[in-house]
Amino acid sequence: MIHRKAALLNGADGYQAHSGSIQMMDVLMIALTFGFFALAIGYAYACERL
Repeated sequence: MIHRKAALLNGADGYQAHSGSIQMMDVLMIALTFGFFALAIGYAYACERL
């Protein structure tokens, strides 16, 4: 039990397993942000042509 707790505190088990998914979430959010701005700019151009 003590060894398991020490391993978790050192990051050997918990943190490193989830760091990849956190980085993937960052990439996803950046892509969604750029997509939203591209959609907003396209919508503005479409409304301007009306």
